[in-house]
Amino acid sequence: MQSVQTFLRRLMGPVVPAVIFLALIGATIPAQAQANPATFVNPSFYQAGNILANYSPIGVQELAVGDFNNDGFQDVVVIDSNANVNGFGILLGVGDGTFQVEQSIAVTGSYGNVDSIVTGDFNRDGNLDFAVSWSGSASVVQVFLGNGAGGFTQGTTYTLPIPNYYAMPNGLATADLRGNGDLDLIAVDGHNVEGSIEVLLGNGDGTFQAPVTVAASIGNPIGGVAMADVNHDGKIDMVVGSDDQLDGIYVVLGNGDGTFQTPVFYQEGDNSGVTGIAIGSLTTKKNADVVISTGNGAYVYLNDGKGVFAKPVQYGSSANASSVVIADVNGDNKNDLVVSSSSSGAVWVLLGKGNGTFTADAAVNVGGVAQAVVVADFNGDKKLDLATAANAQLLTVVLGNGDGTFRSSSQYGESNSTIQAIATADLNGDGYPDIVEAGGGTGVGVTILLGSAHGALGAPFSIAVGCGEANRSGVNSIALGDVTGDGKIDIVATSYDDPYNCYENVIGVLAGLGTGKFKKPVYYSTGTTQQSYNITLGDFNGDGKPDIIVENYDGSVSVLLNKGKGIFGTAIVTAGASGYVGTLVVGDFNHDGKLDVAVTDYAQQEVFVLLGKGDGTFGSPIITPSPLHGDAMTGGDFNGDGKMDLAVSSYEGGGSVVILTGNGDGTFNVGNTYVIPAINCQFGDSNPYWMSVGDLNQDGKLDIAVALNENNCATEYNGTEFFGDAVVLVGNGDGTFDLDEGPWIGAGNGAVGSGNGTSGIALGDFNGDGMTDIAVAAFGNSTEQWVSVLQNNTQAISVSPLNLTYPAEKVGSSKVETVVVTNDQKTSLAIDKAVLGGADAGDFILKNGCGSSLADGANCTLTVTFKPTATGKRTAALSLTDGDGTQTVSLTGTGK
Repeated sequence: MQSVQTFLRRLMGPVVPAVIFLALIGATIPAQAQANPATFVNPSFYQAGNILANYSPIGVQELAVGDFNNDGFQDVVVIDSNANVNGFGILLGVGDGTFQVEQSIAVTGSYGNVDSIVTGDFNRDGNLDFAVSWSGSASVVQVFLGNGAGGFTQGTTYTLPIPNYYAMPNGLATADLRGNGDLDLIAVDGHNVEGSIEVLLGNGDGTFQAPVTVAASIGNPIGGVAMADVNHDGKIDMVVGSDDQLDGIYVVLGNGDGTFQTPVFYQEGDNSGVTGIAIGSLTTKKNADVVISTGNGAYVYLNDGKGVFAKPVQYGSSANASSVVIADVNGDNKNDLVVSSSSSGAVWVLLGKGNGTFTADAAVNVGGVAQAVVVADFNGDKKLDLATAANAQLLTVVLGNGDGTFRSSSQYGESNSTIQAIATADLNGDGYPDIVEAGGGTGVGVTILLGSAHGALGAPFSIAVGCGEANRSGVNSIALGDVTGDGKIDIVATSYDDPYNCYENVIGVLAGLGTGKFKKPVYYSTGTTQQSYNITLGDFNGDGKPDIIVENYDGSVSVLLNKGKGIFGTAIVTAGASGYVGTLVVGDFNHDGKLDVAVTDYAQQEVFVLLGKGDGTFGSPIITPSPLHGDAMTGGDFNGDGKMDLAVSSYEGGGSVVILTGNGDGTFNVGNTYVIPAINCQFGDSNPYWMSVGDLNQDGKLDIAVALNENNCATEYNGTEFFGDAVVLVGNGDGTFDLDEGPWIGAGNGAVGSGNGTSGIALGDFNGDGMTDIAVAAFGNSTEQWVSVLQNNTQAISVSPLNLTYPAEKVGSSKVETVVVTNDQKTSLAIDKAVLGGADAGDFILKNGCGSSLADGANCTLTVTFKPTATGKRTAALSLTDGDGTQTVSLTGTGK
């Protein structure tokens, strides 16, 4: 069974590449000032790797961080590789999270195979140096000595004793193997069948002794190397990754003199290839544990302290993990995992529990193919940030919030269950929007991700819905609302099961418990033999209870009237609502106080409006021709005349949205058509589909957020384009809209050309700062499905959350919550004071961690402890006075 979205894609046939421009078709737009754009948090991109204008780099392969000019700010060195010329680029940090223009140096003769880079003070002059490995006519290690001002001179080049012409160093590390204060180099062979390890002992003056092969008995190609004292004997050991059909790690104990013992192999069993390796303490035992990145996620090997490792445990469901870093990114003194994923266009973060286990992974969008990742404090706020080589010539930098989240669109709930649609509501009454996904897969029908105070979503959990409920199930469309009348959000869902061709004509009703959990689904027939599709809620008989309306495969609609307490009557079927299944929009289109419904008809290039009679039935369709074949549709009063208007998306012309202006009687006039360019590709189609309406730039006028199904992307980044999966049409309040590069938002979800797309969009204030954010259901391929949350930063200051509610606490006990203040303006923000006030201010304790100023793009944390002195409801207010005025956070708690 194919989804509506899939069917419409196939129905359209081949698409024609769109020219990158904004076209307006239809009525002339009056001259006016352009509306303020709605802006969203995205990573910062920096050009990296443009070595020579005559060559086009295939991508940054590796990177490292360090203070190369001794100014106290972290800098980045990147390696770039192409067919004929290789080199590196230095990006000097400014100290605020931004970087100067890259300084490039070419290295000739390496034929596109520059691989790894390490930093260290090789000549003991107090300045940071670096070494790179590459192969051409031979495999070599090359040393570059720093002058302390950000410049480097090329040192000696060392040829490695690797006999195979096609062999190449696949990892480079540095350590003091002899304990004499001189750094040595370790290079591993990534392609030789009899993978080997080469050691270059340092002389302490920037030169090294001739490479010597150690541990030559390793029988597999090697994918990465890391150094640490794994058995607590005071001698540096090495761990290397096996990059072949016997994936795992080799532990090679050091003798303390630059020689090593016989390797010991620990198999992982993935057989997808080790791409990176990291060593760090993951438990309170302070042992050197090991994590590897592979084509199937990350694997953790816990160390018993004697250099013996337990059977590995897999974490993260992401395919094609490309590198891994161990670091404490949330400041709890427990190491976390930061893993780049080359297929999902993201870096995912797993927070450590201090016992060698980790939370479910959330991810940060980095705008393209995520290769190597590094972690450092780039803006000097004492919170760890991340940088990765994302796609072609770009370095992507994402600033950290200090709590394990990052200032970029974040991705949650990765799974191999196909997401068909998403919706948002507060399912557990905590004041924060939650996400509900419609999807399919074994035991999957709807998947729920609960929201939290600062916009982060929790681990997903699923409920089986649909035919074959215990074994296989699927949901094509969902709607959220209180259909039982108990004040708790319920779910209604259409049922289908694609993998098993289980066609159903039923609707599942899942009564909410008010905790984020739901009762088992109760099923109702749609009254037809046709597959049910798009579903929504509305009071169609005027009794104050939400009814269900669903469109069916044959273009009919079924209405199920609510009898109370979520019990529904026999379906009322209206045939010929449209020529074929389409998207539903419910509203009072003729101002008679009765709900009507509009339906797209792709095949006939029309919009059908059925005027409601107030009893669940409808009159004959009123048809409005559309200039485009309509895919999805949404509605709102776009011109402020009190009449319902419609917006219809279409794949035609590479991607367009047409506005239909309502006349108040069920008919419409054709307004402007907006062609949306595929801005992340020089040649490609944006293919807008899912839409949602809200005030995204806070000007009191309705805007339209559009999710894109981009394809035919044939080129890589050029340094000026965004990887976008959502775009905002900013409303002018008169039925016209503005579109430019400003509103483009990156939702992540895959590499250019990987078949990325979206399957739903929803709006909500996910971090509670008063600005409407966007959630997009996104997928990179069949194994990676995501929900991306795109945080709105239109206003100058974000205070998250503006309403802080504590769970009930015993009198005398306490509960700590935080308020995060983020400066989204382009200048520093002066912070004058933060004070508590209100009726029960004495029940709250404030700790101000914001200081006197906040840099551009930085954030700070206010800690508020609730310690009730009496039972019952306790209220107060936190007032923050700064250069932008006064922001107030309401505080509510209950003593028990």
